[in-house]
Amino acid sequence: MDVLRWSAVLLAAGVAMTGVLAVPAAQAAQIGAGGLRSAAAGANDRGLGRFYAQRVGWHRCQRGPHDAGGTMLDAAGARCADIRVPLDYAHPGRRTITVAISRLAADPSARKIGAMIINLGGPATPVLSSVVLARQAMGATGARFDLVGMDQRLSGRSTPLDCHWRAGWLPRGAGRSRASFAEMVHLTRGLAQRCTRSGRAMLPFAGTAAAARDMDVIRAALGEPTLSFLGYSYGSYLGAVYTQLFGGRAGRIVLDSAINPAHPGVAKGSNGPQREKADPAP
Repeated sequence: MDVLRWSAVLLAAGVAMTGVLAVPAAQAAQIGAGGLRSAAAGANDRGLGRFYAQRVGWHRCQRGPHDAGGTMLDAAGARCADIRVPLDYAHPGRRTITVAISRLAADPSARKIGAMIINLGGPATPVLSSVVLARQAMGATGARFDLVGMDQRLSGRSTPLDCHWRAGWLPRGAGRSRASFAEMVHLTRGLAQRCTRSGRAMLPFAGTAAAARDMDVIRAALGEPTLSFLGYSYGSYLGAVYTQLFGGRAGRIVLDSAINPAHPGVAKGSNGPQREKADPAP
């Protein structure tokens, strides 16, 4: 499948729901009941003003000769930046981290609507270079937005949480035998232990609510009164949390392949047949 066809299918039909989705039960219940406390004060909250008022330092996206994603972004005219946010929003005067973003500006000849963050799920799938594919797939609509890719906190090019995991994949199942199940338990337990050893201080702040607050800091740093959002799979949950926390600042919000936050834990299944039907190509 060529890049343009792949991006069109992705943006039209969403990402297949075939991963592991961990949602904190207490937070999910709050959102399901509409009870997650609004953080809409934002810049007026004590200690957060400096984050909301920060100046964005744009730079080239390519990091080296083998950085294909950065090369594609630069060729398309996109720019990248690192937005500084508090690790813990309850104590913004303590440790800070950076969240990496890319921006492909709206077409100057189009009537600009504003900034739109794109999230492809995962959780935490790196998306910086996806703004180029999104622009191709969205056509005239995409041309009216500054398309923004955000590597969710502690992932991708953002301040990393290094669990010393040498593989570029995630375990999807335990196989059919007791031996394979035992091997998977051993593998995932080892990963959890490595994460705890290297990132114990950051792990409590890797959640969705903090990522939604990062989005609002990005909105303000970009000088936007509202923020639009396009999210798939887990990204639909992130978008829902943003609208709960910052409803007055939500622009156009599209939540595709949505999950039910009242049912936390493992999400299984596939929307493959629906995606095939949505694919206009022969």
